[in-house]
Amino acid sequence: MIKHILLITVILLLSVLPLFAQDVSIEASVDKDTVHLDETFTLTVVLRGGAELSMATNIDMPHLDDFQIVNQSRNTVFSIIPGQAESTQTLQYVLQPVRSGKFVIDSIEFHSGGKTVKSNPIEITVDNTVSPTVSVPTYVPPRSYQLPDKYSYYDDKDMWVEQLVDIENPYVNQQITLTFKFYYRTSISGEAQYQPPDTTGFKVVELHKSSISSTETINGIEFNVDCVKLALFPVSAGDKTIGQTLLNVPVDFFDYKTLKSNKSNVHVRSLPAEGRPSSFSGAVGEFMIYGKVDKEEGEINQPLSLELTVEGFGNVDSIGQPVLTAINGFKVYPSGSSGNSTVKDNLVYGQKKFKYVLMPLKTGILDIPEIKYAYFNTKEGKYENIKTKPFKVTVLEGKGSSSSEQSDVQQEIKITGQDISHIKTDVSLNNENPFLYKNLALRIFIFIPPIGLLISFFYKKHLNRLNNDHGFARFTRAYKKARLTLSKAGKGKEDDVCFYSLISRVITDYIADKLNLPSAGLTLEHMCSVLEEKKIEPEIIEEFKKLYEKCEYARFAPGSSTEQGRKEILSRTEKILNDIAKII
Repeated sequence: MIKHILLITVILLLSVLPLFAQDVSIEASVDKDTVHLDETFTLTVVLRGGAELSMATNIDMPHLDDFQIVNQSRNTVFSIIPGQAESTQTLQYVLQPVRSGKFVIDSIEFHSGGKTVKSNPIEITVDNTVSPTVSVPTYVPPRSYQLPDKYSYYDDKDMWVEQLVDIENPYVNQQITLTFKFYYRTSISGEAQYQPPDTTGFKVVELHKSSISSTETINGIEFNVDCVKLALFPVSAGDKTIGQTLLNVPVDFFDYKTLKSNKSNVHVRSLPAEGRPSSFSGAVGEFMIYGKVDKEEGEINQPLSLELTVEGFGNVDSIGQPVLTAINGFKVYPSGSSGNSTVKDNLVYGQKKFKYVLMPLKTGILDIPEIKYAYFNTKEGKYENIKTKPFKVTVLEGKGSSSSEQSDVQQEIKITGQDISHIKTDVSLNNENPFLYKNLALRIFIFIPPIGLLISFFYKKHLNRLNNDHGFARFTRAYKKARLTLSKAGKGKEDDVCFYSLISRVITDYIADKLNLPSAGLTLEHMCSVLEEKKIEPEIIEEFKKLYEKCEYARFAPGSSTEQGRKEILSRTEKILNDIAKII
């Protein structure tokens, strides 16, 4: 019997092992190497090798910052012939350039068995002209109908799109309203599919959950108009381009028409250095501040609560913490912040609350003076100071905090050493069958093939899920993606704005990928809310908020970081990601 088992095992090993011994190759190609700015092209990556490739997910794609990924797909083909197996993975990326020029798609890498194979780099030339084959609508209305000069680009068409910005030279973090309009005269056979523009360099807030419909009369001809509005907050100064908005319009049951808007260019101004108060912490817009204490009378050494609220029109994330000077007669301890936002008349309106613990140090009527807060008023183009009203608190003589009361505030964590159950250490193996027990080689030969087949089966199942379940793929790859970006950020020499924008993006994308949320428009408050729902510890959430707010502040107050400060930010970010990964 044993001889038969040995023979079968050897045959299985001899038949299975060659499947994992094939050379691996990787090739990359494009369907065209010269494209117009408004065209797409397809990048195809083909990975060939043995059976182990059916389980492969460790393909490192280069950064494609010069292109927008319109679509992507993956296909795996696995075939077996006697004594040999071949697996072929084909990845396809539909890409559209975001700028003109000559670009290089770097080598794509695959790591297997301690070895690395690379594809060939690919050069792409992007022409800054529009493709002559691209046309917006094809229907020509009667000759009596003529669009006014401002719509001459669309020249007698029955449907078109355009996008507008209300401010072309905003300040950093000032709201821009981007309006996308779809004009049409004839009925459409279904719901048009909206694809938002590339808004790199802006924080995006959706002003309406759905499009707004109305009508407009142009030269006596009535048009239906569907409108989408976005609030954009530029995160850095300089010339910015908002990409084209795309709209796929069904024209009949089998066909649709793709309409492309114009691009929008804005010049973002830096906040002026002249007249910037020392209390300025990043708020841009129009704001007010007010404060309150939880009680007007207290006892010495018994804490009071002070809450400051800054609210108004602007980006809530830009509202930095008020600078509190020493308050005579009190020790001051910050105890957290929270914020929320809404939309009023197509403007983002929000508030942020900052809480402090005040510990009275003496008795009597103690003054909490007015607290000043500076913001940049975009309407006036200058910094303004706002302030709270002063408060008076009567502090009485008291017993102070007893030891029992203090223990409610701060508890000791004691390690008793009694939390681990007894472990039996005198376990002996059953030695009734000495041959099977002592023959290690036999045990290896018996168990390796079925284990290997089981591993192959489950990895293939895992790969299929990665290919077909987008949410699962995002969740699985989130940590590796974030670590890779952090590693590159640590080696880069970007300026403060780029560095802290990158860290903010890593944090946002990580949370979005982990929880399968859209990263565009994901606010700090939303992220903290979902982390609370996932039972993340409050201490971790608080550290997450501090890190994010630190990065956001640094983006709007560049030039203040050091190399050591950057290292600290990278270390804190990595720790936060690790802490969240342990729970989610």
